[in-house]
Amino acid sequence: MCIRSCTLLKRTMSYRINAFFILILTILLMSLGAYLHDAELATSCPTWPLCPGRFADQILIYFHRFVALCLIVLSFVLSWRLKKVKHEKLKWSYWVSGLIFLQAILGALTAVFNLPAIISFVHLLLSLVTVAYIVVLHDSLAEKAESPKNELPHLLKDFLLVLLILFFVQSLLGGLVRHTGAASACGIGIKNLIYCTDQITQSVSLWPMRAASQLQMLHRIIGIFLFLLALPTLVVAFFQYSSFEGITAKKARNTALLSLILIFVQVYSGFYNIASSLAVHATVFHLIIASGLMAFILKTRLYHQEMELSFDGKEKITLFSDILELFKPRLAGLVMVTMLIGALLAPGKIYFLDIFVSFALIFMVVASATTLNCWMEKDIDALMERTKQRALPSGRMKPKTALWIGLVLGLISLPALYFIVNPLTAFLGLLAHLMYLLAYTPLKRYSAAALFVGAVPGALPPVMGWTTLTGSMDVIAWCLFAILFVWQLPHFLAISVYYRGDYESAGIKIFARKSNFKSVRRDIFLYTGVLMACALAPVWWGDFGKHYEVSATILSLLFLAWSIYGFFIENTEDAMRQWARRYFFGSIIYLPLLLTAMVFFQ
Repeated sequence: MCIRSCTLLKRTMSYRINAFFILILTILLMSLGAYLHDAELATSCPTWPLCPGRFADQILIYFHRFVALCLIVLSFVLSWRLKKVKHEKLKWSYWVSGLIFLQAILGALTAVFNLPAIISFVHLLLSLVTVAYIVVLHDSLAEKAESPKNELPHLLKDFLLVLLILFFVQSLLGGLVRHTGAASACGIGIKNLIYCTDQITQSVSLWPMRAASQLQMLHRIIGIFLFLLALPTLVVAFFQYSSFEGITAKKARNTALLSLILIFVQVYSGFYNIASSLAVHATVFHLIIASGLMAFILKTRLYHQEMELSFDGKEKITLFSDILELFKPRLAGLVMVTMLIGALLAPGKIYFLDIFVSFALIFMVVASATTLNCWMEKDIDALMERTKQRALPSGRMKPKTALWIGLVLGLISLPALYFIVNPLTAFLGLLAHLMYLLAYTPLKRYSAAALFVGAVPGALPPVMGWTTLTGSMDVIAWCLFAILFVWQLPHFLAISVYYRGDYESAGIKIFARKSNFKSVRRDIFLYTGVLMACALAPVWWGDFGKHYEVSATILSLLFLAWSIYGFFIENTEDAMRQWARRYFFGSIIYLPLLLTAMVFFQ
């Protein structure tokens, strides 16, 4: 018995060591990438994987690519090891491997095609997300935490989450400042630490008029606010965790202390960055500390969750987490990604501060719609197994609270879109909002046509990304709408097959409920075929070239082949559910790859 438990402990430790090295290599890779970018060395090698010229002249670039290769190998090895023993955390390992592989592809494409600054920014965004996933994977491979003797302060967990979100946003702003050339927009040197000396107008102020200078000052202002919020939060966390006994409490205390130290180091590195006239080593160090700070704060919150689970037997759900649940983060995330694609494809110059404000307002529109949807469907959600524990059906939140949150978000964001962005984007936002709430939500209990009605607001976000920059519609905007509209039809049909029991309990009218499996397979196949035609529409009616045509054709044929496979499986509910689930995940892979091909090969 002892031999078996010791073997298991050693194996778990080896998994965690593997994940730890993946984390270290990821931060090293980010640092090397930042150095190559800031030192303007990346453009010296326009090919991949080998560079022209002498090896000695390109040694840093080769080292960067070697680290990336090691990272891919290590992540795949960990996934293979976890799959071999059928580990319960295998899913997290797959996510980490997928993100790292996607990063490698993005890096290679950026080098070969000399892609614009916005792609480098997306590269940074994915890097931060990858770091977060690795930290979660590393934590999930640990042994079960000891139960503390006292109940943990749940408000502290919320503050740590707020800090994490704000640090992520601040890191993205820092990436925008670096990649848009706004780092020196307010001047450099010690005299420009507080005030902004606009490099075009030479005016000195706390809030300049030019967009690039405003972006730089916004980054500084949020940094000051974050410091003032993080300092008391981490001090309280340190003393709270110090009062508990057990290894996990000590780890939480140590990570809180390290986060506290890194806060001061990060502030110093920011000031030093400006004072040193944006020296390459200073900007790279600033990025490393930011990544480490996010990782330690996330780790602190994960330790808090582990102790909470040990004490109560379940994670304590707070008001803040319930509000986030109302916003449906996964749906909101998909909306923001498709919006970004629309903005990247739109012609004209991208003003990052304008995009940032527009995205924030559109996120508020989405949050308003999802919150009001939860309020309207609280009775339906109470009947379905996967939704009955949500804030409203479980009774944790009063319905009027959700109603007020949804109304306030909508009343602020929609007029702001009209006056700050442009009328067309505001109109599309209002149309999506109303159709989602007043047409799709009530209709799905009475007619299967709700599938088509609901696909309209789901297809508008990339169009809104396009109109944010252009203020008008174009043929590519309509192609984006068509792709997203048709993609949703087989995607949600697959969901309806997998969750058929829940939908029947709630009385939701869907094809998979009212029809037999044979007709569902036929419909999914037909919609997938139409989707292929929509994916190729930018080639026929736009100016997309051969590279996109080949990419879209291969992706669509593979996706179509999987829909055809549905005709060859057994006509049983279990077999259909398994196929539908795999089709659903296939659709999630297909859409980002197709949209990415549109961005790279437009």
